[in-house]
Amino acid sequence: MKNPKKEIARKVQDEINKFGNIGIGSGTTIAQVILLLEKEKKAEFFSASSMTSLEFIKRGIKENPFPRNIEVYIDGADQISLTKHIAIKGGGGALTREKILWNAAKQVIIVSEDKKLVDQLNFPLPIEIIPFSYLIVRDILLDQKGIEDISLRMTRSGIPFTTDNGNWIFDIKYDNTSINFEQFEKNCRQIPGIVETGIFKLGSKPIKLITETGTKVIS
Repeated sequence: MKNPKKEIARKVQDEINKFGNIGIGSGTTIAQVILLLEKEKKAEFFSASSMTSLEFIKRGIKENPFPRNIEVYIDGADQISLTKHIAIKGGGGALTREKILWNAAKQVIIVSEDKKLVDQLNFPLPIEIIPFSYLIVRDILLDQKGIEDISLRMTRSGIPFTTDNGNWIFDIKYDNTSINFEQFEKNCRQIPGIVETGIFKLGSKPIKLITETGTKVIS
């Protein structure tokens, strides 16, 4: 059986050749995409995470640490609902920088295995928070409609996971029948201490979804 991540990466290679300024996200599928970037010497690349930056260094890929004029942003997703027009991202902890590149890019390419496309989202929703605000933000979020439980992401060593920005991450369990993701996102914007959420809206700009079985344009 063919490796679906490698199949997806091969499809993305044709897209990469069309652009000069490219943002690259993080994750296991993106790791396969990076393997193909060694052959692409003309483009300028921007990285959404320290892990991706390390892969760039290993493979001699030049990175500009200050992104701008991004033609396309390529990234994976933890879960995608085409009916709700939402992708959940941040399982790797790079959600803030990923969203910066996502929002700044003229267009987005999502690389994802078919199994991550669902009708009802249930992947824990990551939220990046300033550590100082930990308990305050937790109490406020627990009062939000549709929120069932909140856990602080921990490392295997038993200490809080720290993002590239020096922050912590909440992983939120929610009731997908009662939560309004758009309203929840707006509410989070009003809470001091929340840096970013893992809610990525689809359809606000040209988005191409590439899976191992096909390509779809999301509008």
